[in-house]
Amino acid sequence: MGALLDSTMLFAPGSEAFVDAIVHALLDRDRGMATPWGVRTLGSRQSYDHYRPDAYHNGSIWPFDNHVIARGF
Repeated sequence: MGALLDSTMLFAPGSEAFVDAIVHALLDRDRGMATPWGVRTLGSRQSYDHYRPDAYHNGSIWPFDNHVIARGF
């Protein structure tokens, strides 16, 4: 969802609420997606059954994804 911030999909009038919701979801401490090292692909507190920080898309931090998210911010 962070990649949407860097796309043109959210440039339409009235999409501010979607942008705010994405930013809140990415940075919310209760979800566990934001870390000092970057944004995780899956929040550590969202799905305990699937969260594994060493797995490919189940909680790891990807530098390229974080670059796209940072550009979107």
